[in-house]
Amino acid sequence: MKFNFMKDDSKFMKILSKIVDSLILTIIFLISCIPVITIGDAFTSFYYASVKVIKRSRGYMFKSYIKSFKENFVLSTLCWLVILVIYAISLGGAFVVFRLKDMCGPVISVILIAIYIAIFLFVFCAGTFLFPAISRYKMDVKNALKLALIMTLSHPKESILSFLLTAVFTILMVFSFLRFVLLIFILPEFYILLLSGITEKMLIEYIENVSE
Repeated sequence: MKFNFMKDDSKFMKILSKIVDSLILTIIFLISCIPVITIGDAFTSFYYASVKVIKRSRGYMFKSYIKSFKENFVLSTLCWLVILVIYAISLGGAFVVFRLKDMCGPVISVILIAIYIAIFLFVFCAGTFLFPAISRYKMDVKNALKLALIMTLSHPKESILSFLLTAVFTILMVFSFLRFVLLIFILPEFYILLLSGITEKMLIEYIENVSE
């Protein structure tokens, strides 16, 4: 009896190899996120390796991840710090206004809180495009942030889809951590592959406008 499905070039073995690579890649990604300050670069590298190796079957998983991590560390980290600062200002501002709502007045308080929340949501959405763009193009911080903003404003449909996808993923990750830890090692790869379905076509549109 010949077990053809066990051959290295069989469809079964290729699928199994991708599953194993996905699990290992996710573990590396999660470990890379532990210092918090490296989350931006970890996301960039995770996206790069997932699209290149898992989705397109090119190169080697670990080598691709490390290559991207080294090359994009400074840019991804600086952009991530900018995002964290904006998050802190927007959420902190909303909290302060809420606490001082009696002093500001109900109408002004609602308006200010809405503005702060809108800023947070917009940056949250732009962040889903920022790090995939960094994984594809050589840019400085200014051009990277500018490209993410342009992509968000120019593609409202894709922006909403990426926001919803990321929001659902975040909720599921929190739920998994509290209820079913094993999902933590499965969800990130599904998220990246679904996100790449939204972002890859968009990124091609801007290749001629990115500074090399």
